[in-house]
Amino acid sequence: MKPTVVFVHVSGNPDFYDWSLQFLASYENAPPGHDHDTVVVFNGKPSDEERDMFKILPNVSFFYHDNTGSDIGAYQAVSRELRCELAVYFGTTSYVQAPHWLAHMVYASSRHGRGMYGSLASYEISPHLATTGFWCHPSLVAEYPHPVITKSDRYDFEHGPRAFWRHVQRRGLPALLVTWDGEYDWRDWRKPPNIYRRGNQGNCLTFYRHSTNFGLASPANQAIMAHSADTLVDPFFIGNQTLKV
Repeated sequence: MKPTVVFVHVSGNPDFYDWSLQFLASYENAPPGHDHDTVVVFNGKPSDEERDMFKILPNVSFFYHDNTGSDIGAYQAVSRELRCELAVYFGTTSYVQAPHWLAHMVYASSRHGRGMYGSLASYEISPHLATTGFWCHPSLVAEYPHPVITKSDRYDFEHGPRAFWRHVQRRGLPALLVTWDGEYDWRDWRKPPNIYRRGNQGNCLTFYRHSTNFGLASPANQAIMAHSADTLVDPFFIGNQTLKV
């Protein structure tokens, strides 16, 4: 299996430029450990400099989007064109820290088959897998029946009643958190050590700006963030640990 790594870059914004440089530096410092193609989705018209900085990535090609739906809209648009068996989706603030992250992603998906796999999970607002640093067959994203256009649509895709992971699970497919030490169903997403907003977060395969914010926070603020991530508050899920979502 040769996956495709999809990275979304927002053109013309210095903050996003710096975040993309962060991803590129992390990629070089933590090699993926598995051969792959790369598609960079430009949300907006890129400069020559923006295009050139991504040429260090292997087998890279470019896809252009108008920023409708932000990162999720970009995922939907590019997924209709992908012909791979597995796509790994990164938003602009994503990065990696440990080598062989892609090899581990491929290993996990080969064990469990077609489904959605995420590297970051939280119960905040409602149980969800973060919609960056996740991977699946691109047809699942392309066939998601709700166009993502507004910010509200984007949040719904991640943690609303029409969340993508729930859409996948309703089709009888797995939706799993994957860490360096295992794969977990939603009931167990907040049990492993050193996951998103817990400890040193070193059990995560990928990271993003909220991971960074947690690492930089004071112990008191880390405790508040961890409590939000750990605490089940969605009435739909409370008391329904055997629920098929």
